[in-house]
Amino acid sequence: MQCPNCDTKYKTGKKCPVCNMDVVLYDGITNLSNKLYNKGLDKLENSDFTTGIELLRKSVSINRSNIPARNLLGLGLFEVGHVGEAVKHWVISNMLSSDKNPAAAYIEKIEKNPRNLEKLNEAIVMYNRAQEHLRQNSDDLAVIQLKKAVETNPRFIDAMNLLALCHLIQNDKNRAAPIVERVLSMDVHNPVAAGYASLLNLGRGKPGLLAPTKKQPQAAAKSSGGSTYKAISSMQEKKGAGFRITEILFFILGIICAAAVGYFLIMPVLQREHADDIARINQDILANEANHQAELQAREAEMEAMQLIVDEFNILTNQQAQQAELQSRILEIHNAYNYLNDGLYQQAFHIVENVNMDGFPQDIIDRAAYIRARVYPELARQYFNAGQNGFNDNDPPFALPRLERAFRFMDESDPDFNELLFMLGSLYYADGRLQLAEERLLTLRDRASNFRPQATSTMLNSIATQAD
Repeated sequence: MQCPNCDTKYKTGKKCPVCNMDVVLYDGITNLSNKLYNKGLDKLENSDFTTGIELLRKSVSINRSNIPARNLLGLGLFEVGHVGEAVKHWVISNMLSSDKNPAAAYIEKIEKNPRNLEKLNEAIVMYNRAQEHLRQNSDDLAVIQLKKAVETNPRFIDAMNLLALCHLIQNDKNRAAPIVERVLSMDVHNPVAAGYASLLNLGRGKPGLLAPTKKQPQAAAKSSGGSTYKAISSMQEKKGAGFRITEILFFILGIICAAAVGYFLIMPVLQREHADDIARINQDILANEANHQAELQAREAEMEAMQLIVDEFNILTNQQAQQAELQSRILEIHNAYNYLNDGLYQQAFHIVENVNMDGFPQDIIDRAAYIRARVYPELARQYFNAGQNGFNDNDPPFALPRLERAFRFMDESDPDFNELLFMLGSLYYADGRLQLAEERLLTLRDRASNFRPQATSTMLNSIATQAD
């Protein structure tokens, strides 16, 4: 068996002997996440985006390192108009693994089409404006914004659902119905659209239209029609006989009274039915709004949880990078130690002088101090001997830089330190750098007043005279 965390190979046991990972539990989590991924893929292929996205969310919540599930979740969210959340999942996927990850291609494709991304963002901005208009009871303005949002992003399902809601608020079922059917054709189990479809009684009659109300034949036409025809016949007979005008007036007045009675009896019933319909629609609207708000809150909570995961991943990544950088600097100290043992003092010195020792354990700090204690005397001796030969050969350009390096490395307790001070003072004096010459010669006089006193005094008196 091989541990999926640290790649350690072992023969038996449920837990890795190195990192103590429960491999059986890990395999169970991975298998469950993969099953949810396969179910989500099947739902997306059958245009059931609501169920498919929910399954994929569960898949990545169980195993956040499931790259195929996270990439497919991003594609599903992008398809229904949630561009920002889709890009977030692709970025996380690419951070988890950048090796041949299709998420990088998705992100690159979006970056190469900034105008398309800008249009999708504009659709979201218009959708947010529409929500604000609805909160202010300006459903007409909301409809304008939502129509523009859907034109800009024809697959923006949330915008289409909200547009259908606006038409329902306006009691315009004929406009709401095709929008609801359009959403269900794109996302067959969308809960918001399914609620609207139930409200509109969609699915009965011709698809895409509200069920038409058939006009019932008037059953009373035959009976009432007979008396009407008789009255008309009687009127014709009276007309032929010279009937009076008052009879005509009474007949008309009777019709008006009958219509008035019918109006006052029927209209209240119709008004009550209309009021009941409006109340029922408003209740359904409030319920759908509550469901929509709950979904938004759930998504926001999930996004916050995902952000915490991303932050933890970033912290872990930074810690690993810092640890790798520290190990690299520690390796430099080991290299310097090897140079020291090989007699390459200059290379060893260059490392210990330039390496950043922050965070070093005490044993590495002690090793660096040991290297300095060994390297400095060796370099001081090399540079002193070379500089002294140049000084004796009257070659200041060769002698001075080597004696300056020797001064940097040589300890004051070294027997040749006084000689080094005298040679540096003499070379600085000859080069016209009187301040440096005076510093080295005064240090020599304070340390050893009897060391070449005549030459030292002559140069110091000359420097003092020139200063005056």
